[in-house]
Amino acid sequence: MNDLILIVLIIELLFIDVSSVEWSYKVKFYIVNFTLGGIMSCIPSKSDSNPLSHQIQNNVLTTLLVVIVFTAIKSYYDKIRREKARVAVFVIGTGPVGVTAALAAVQTKRVTQLVFYEQEERNQVYDRNYQICFDRRSTNILKKLHVDFDNIEGIWDDRCFYTRVGNYIEYIFSAIKRSNTETKIYFNKKVRVSLYL
Repeated sequence: MNDLILIVLIIELLFIDVSSVEWSYKVKFYIVNFTLGGIMSCIPSKSDSNPLSHQIQNNVLTTLLVVIVFTAIKSYYDKIRREKARVAVFVIGTGPVGVTAALAAVQTKRVTQLVFYEQEERNQVYDRNYQICFDRRSTNILKKLHVDFDNIEGIWDDRCFYTRVGNYIEYIFSAIKRSNTETKIYFNKKVRVSLYL
């Protein structure tokens, strides 16, 4: 509101007839204190008889009001559109990073469909023998995604969690299925990406 008053007062200053000898009598100076500090405003007196300047002032104020209303409506519309956006997510590869990213996407509640493409077969994905370690920072991030480490087969050692990759992926897939998002997993599908440079 303070900014609008300041803009209106500046616009009024622009239309004061400075060439007139009596301009100092037509303008009253006020010091107005707002929370952001004091501003000096010039308010023309009511005895200004130039109808053209009043029409210009009215046109400028109307234009300013239209711009402000348009900006406010557009900002509100963009905010609503971002909140209501729905997307389909495609994940290539069912490694720990891919499934964790998919879990994070599903929890935003904006994902309508989740599709995985994996070049290995289902048994090979779940039977991966190598282990991964989640340090304290990683476990904190995963806990924010509602990953329950007590339900994943693994061990804690020095604030780090160790587990087989297959166990972790199986847990994340079950968490994604509990989210009631339409999920499709295509195993034994190789995806080719063509890059045009």
